[in-house]
Amino acid sequence: TVLLRMTTPRMKALLGGTAFDAGSRTSIELGAYRPTTRSPDAAILGDRNLTDPRVRDMERNSGLVYAAVDRKIDGTVGASLRPQIKPNFRVLGITPEAARELGREMEAAWDVYANDPDFMCDAGRRLSLPAMARVEYWHWQVDGRAATVPLWLPRYGADYGTTFMSIDPTRISNPHDKPDSRYLRGGVELDRYGAAVAYYVREQNPGDLLMADGKASFTWTRIPAYTRWGRRRMIYAFNQRQAEQSQGRSPLLAALKKTRMLEKRDDLELSAAAHLATFGMYVKSEVPSDALFSMMSQAPTGGEASAADAVADLMAFTAAYYDRNAYLIDGVAVPHLLPNEEIGTVSADRANSDFTASQRQWMTYFGWSLGLTYEQVSGDFSKSAYVGIKAGFAVADRSMKADRKMFAGQTQTPKLDLFLEEAFADGRIKVPAGAPSYEDARSAYLCVEWIGPGPISIDPTKEANAAATNMETGRWTLEQVLAEDGIDAEDQIAQLGREAKLREAAGLPPLGAMPVDPAAADANADAQTDTGAPA
Repeated sequence: TVLLRMTTPRMKALLGGTAFDAGSRTSIELGAYRPTTRSPDAAILGDRNLTDPRVRDMERNSGLVYAAVDRKIDGTVGASLRPQIKPNFRVLGITPEAARELGREMEAAWDVYANDPDFMCDAGRRLSLPAMARVEYWHWQVDGRAATVPLWLPRYGADYGTTFMSIDPTRISNPHDKPDSRYLRGGVELDRYGAAVAYYVREQNPGDLLMADGKASFTWTRIPAYTRWGRRRMIYAFNQRQAEQSQGRSPLLAALKKTRMLEKRDDLELSAAAHLATFGMYVKSEVPSDALFSMMSQAPTGGEASAADAVADLMAFTAAYYDRNAYLIDGVAVPHLLPNEEIGTVSADRANSDFTASQRQWMTYFGWSLGLTYEQVSGDFSKSAYVGIKAGFAVADRSMKADRKMFAGQTQTPKLDLFLEEAFADGRIKVPAGAPSYEDARSAYLCVEWIGPGPISIDPTKEANAAATNMETGRWTLEQVLAEDGIDAEDQIAQLGREAKLREAAGLPPLGAMPVDPAAADANADAQTDTGAPA
C-alpha cells in the first residue's frame, strides 16, 4: 500500500531507478549508451587525425557533398565579399557626413587593393582577396577552421606592403606531435585565460608525401599571435559553439556516418543494376552448348564436356530433335522444347522502391547539417510548393547571414584592420580634422558590415512589393533592402540619377519608382479579355 501511494519518481529512486528517462542505466534504448565526458577541445582533438581526412575524402569523392559545399560557399561568401564601413562619428567627434565620406574613402581604397589584377595582396600572387575568402570559407566548412598569415612584403609595383598567405590549417600542430596540454592544444599556445599567444606552424604540409623534404617535414616555426607593438601576425578562425573551446570542428562531421552509408548503398545499387543489365537471359536445358546456340542463331562460346555414354546418347538425341523442330515465325526462332526445359529472361527491376525515399530523407538531413534546404542540396524543386521553398530558403538565408557575420568578423575584418593601419600611416587615407589617429580609435574607425550575395529570388514581383511595403511603413530602409541583394545603396542611387539624366536627354519618360502590383496586372488582363480591347 505504501509503494502504491508513492509518486513515480520516488518509486524509481527507491527501486534504484532515475528521475529522468534519459538517465536510465537499464533501458533497452539507453542502457548501453554511455558516452564519455570530454571538454570541447578534448572531443575535437582526440579524433582529429582520423576525422579530418575522412571529411576531406568525403568532400573530394562525393559529388553531392562537393556540390553542397559549393552551394554554401556561393550563398555565404559569393563572388565578392565587400565591406560597408560606417565609422562611429560620435566617438570620433566628427559630423555624420564626414564619417560617411571617410567610410566611402576607405571602401574605395580597399576595393582597389583587394581586386588588384596583379594579386599583390596575395603572397603567392594567385588570388584576389574575395577569391581568398572563398578558399578560407572552404576550410571553415570542411576543416572547421581557417588560417591566414599576414606578411609584410613590399614589392616592386605594389602600393602596399601588407600581404596575406592562406595556409592549410593542418600545418598548425604541436611541435614533433607532442601531446596536448593545458597551454598547448592543436598547435595553439594559450595563456591562462585561453587567449592565443602563439601558433606552431609546420614548415611543410604533412600530406606532401610525394614532395616531402625530410628536414622541413619535421620543423615547426613559432609565430606569435601579435608583434610586441600589437600588430596581428596570425589570423586563425573557427566557429566557436561551446565555452572554453579553442579549436574548431567541421559541421560535416555530424553527417559523415550516414553519408558514408548512403554512398555505399548507392554504389551497391548501381553495381547490382549494371550486373542485371548485362545478364539478360538464361537457358535451362540438357542440350550441348553448340547445338543450343546454333538453334538460337548464336555462335557457340565453348566446347562441350565429355560425359558418360548414356548421357551422350541423350544429348545427341536432343540435338537431333532440335534440328528437326526449329521453327521460324516472322523471322523469329521459336523452339519447341523438350519436357523439363525452359528459356527465361532476367528482369532488371529491383525491389528498391524505398531507396529514393531514403535518398531524399538523407539529403534533407545532410542539408540541415550545413544550413541548407533539401532543394539546395538536391537541385530538385519539382516536389516543393512555393510556400515551402520560400520558408526553407528564408531559414537557410538566416543561417548563412549568421555564419557570414562570424566568418567575416574573424577573417576579413582583421585583414581590413591591417590594411587600414598601413593606409593611414602612409597618409593615403587622411584622418578627419579633430578626429583621433587610427591607432588611438581603431574600433571606432572599424565599424564594418560585410555584404555578401543576396537571397535567391523566387517570385520577384511579390518580393518587390513586400520590400516596398516595408519601406513605406518604415520597417526597412532602402539601404537595408539593397544590402539584402549585395548592392550598395549610395552607388545604386548615384547610378539611378545618372540614368535618369540620360533618359531625360534622350527624351524618354522616367521609369516608375514602384513595382507593378500583380493584382492590378491581373485585373487589366481580365478587362482586356472581357471587352476585347485594352483596359
